[in-house]
Amino acid sequence: PNAQLKYSEPIVRPTESKLSPLTSRDVIPPARQIYQLINTYSFHVAKATEVSPIVSLLCDMLYESEFEAQMWMIYNSCKQLMGVGDAYPSKYSVKLEKGDYTLRLNIRHENKSLLEKLQELPVIIQQRLPQPITLDVYCSQPQALTGGKKISSLPLQSGTLIPLYFTSVPADKIGRSNLTIGHTLTGTVTFAKDELGRKVD
Repeated sequence: PNAQLKYSEPIVRPTESKLSPLTSRDVIPPARQIYQLINTYSFHVAKATEVSPIVSLLCDMLYESEFEAQMWMIYNSCKQLMGVGDAYPSKYSVKLEKGDYTLRLNIRHENKSLLEKLQELPVIIQQRLPQPITLDVYCSQPQALTGGKKISSLPLQSGTLIPLYFTSVPADKIGRSNLTIGHTLTGTVTFAKDELGRKVD
């Protein structure tokens, strides 16, 4: 097995939230008033990387979504638009240099009270790590605790189950000062040894 952490995912909350009715041009006949919520978020990029905002509550839903629209925009400190995306975070990434950035999230709905509930909506700012962090894998808890014999490969018969234990992230691999409450690291675990097996969905 091969376990790698590839993304740093801090959570940010709105620094500002504005709820307002859209203009008469956006009223759906005969008199269906649409409202928009604009949440503003601030975040920092410590090193140049690719960033993908993830709105967990709303992402990966489009026509089946309860809300009529969702769109995010990222601006740099000079208010230059750096990128735009919508409901599918896996389809949008923005290359950003080190610095401070602002994200504006626009959500629409005809029910004002539903939008009011999203005024504190958190957003994950997924950032690709400069280098993936590989985690050691062990077949027993004592081996994992003592840094004993690692597993590199293990033949298994079909239907066989075994527990695997992964080590924590080494302290020298990530700056702890950059971690915030709710901050996660995500990645992949692959079990197949051959390249074709690794590519299977």
